[in-house]
Amino acid sequence: MVTVSRIEKETRKRKILIVDDEKINSMLLGKILGDEYEISFAENGKKALDVITAEYKTLSIILLDLLMPEMNGYELLEILVNDKRFKNIPVIVMTSEKTAEIKSLQLGALDFIPKPYDMPEVIKARIKRSIKLAEENSLLTDVENESLTRLYNKEFFVRYVNDLDMFHPELVMDTAFININRFHLVNELYGHKTGNVLLQTTADAIRLILQKNIGLACRCDADTFYLYIAHQNDPQELFEFICSYISKECSLPDISIRVGIYQNSDKGLTVAQRIDRASVACNKCRITYSSSFACYDNDLHEKELFGEKLIRDTDKALAEKQFKVFFQPKYNIEGDKPVLSSAEALIRWVHPEHGMISPGIFIPLFEKMVLFRSLTIMYGMKQRLVSKNGEMNWE
Repeated sequence: MVTVSRIEKETRKRKILIVDDEKINSMLLGKILGDEYEISFAENGKKALDVITAEYKTLSIILLDLLMPEMNGYELLEILVNDKRFKNIPVIVMTSEKTAEIKSLQLGALDFIPKPYDMPEVIKARIKRSIKLAEENSLLTDVENESLTRLYNKEFFVRYVNDLDMFHPELVMDTAFININRFHLVNELYGHKTGNVLLQTTADAIRLILQKNIGLACRCDADTFYLYIAHQNDPQELFEFICSYISKECSLPDISIRVGIYQNSDKGLTVAQRIDRASVACNKCRITYSSSFACYDNDLHEKELFGEKLIRDTDKALAEKQFKVFFQPKYNIEGDKPVLSSAEALIRWVHPEHGMISPGIFIPLFEKMVLFRSLTIMYGMKQRLVSKNGEMNWE
């Protein structure tokens, strides 16, 4: 089904802004293009910027002269390419100076039309092609970007990280996992609109970081962001910048974030594995009312590997009955002499390689693997040993 906006886009006249201080040239272009396009005019860069600011959502293309009073074409190009509202509007430069073509393209112009305008069909073809390319690029951007924050979605983030690694293997990169603490409470207390503003503000902070560093970013899930960025000598500066930006731009009290960074990311790992390591560092941070930051290091890596090994050894441990039940006696001290009244059943893992392993280590792993319940049932951990008539019995 074709949406209304798409029908309008396919049937309406595209809007062109012609920026030229020579009225004859403007009138000539207007006559060439007027039958196919809706035309607006501006006689210099300053007036053009006013028109662009007011109409950038509907402008399809800008035809820009370079030599003009007040604000020339080069100055306007620099403004357009550095303003996120305008940078996707295609610009075709019009000038008789052939040497200006390279500089114009470097500043962000999409194409170049030489003066005088003695080939109307070529001008129309170039304009039509430029508009088509810009609109196709806009459609691709809509697909690859997450709708709320306009950062990449996870699928395209992974794809572009792999491309970056392929074409720039010399770059040393860090992977960051960024999470907003207790984001669900923001939505519940202040509403989803406020929650969306917080997400957009966080994305804006990340974009500002990427303006000064090589890298990519995406929003994944409700309150989680991934950042793949050129190696930071002091990664805590990145964390502090995000915190201060959110604090400055958001009026919400007690907003805090956690950031985990996997430095010098091993490109032999998959993107998912690199993100997992950054996530491990992020989870190391205690969820408190203050923001927190941690780097993935060898200790975390060894702990992660040890945990994976224990999980892998679990089936064998069950088959070989490596889990042992120990009884901790309990005494009734109400009388003159303490009397053994019961015992608490405690489980320990007697590992053939690692020796006695505390439940404080393996139970959290089993809880993640949904193994804890089966172990408690198998070893009767819910039973109680009690004393009746001088004999110990299970209840």
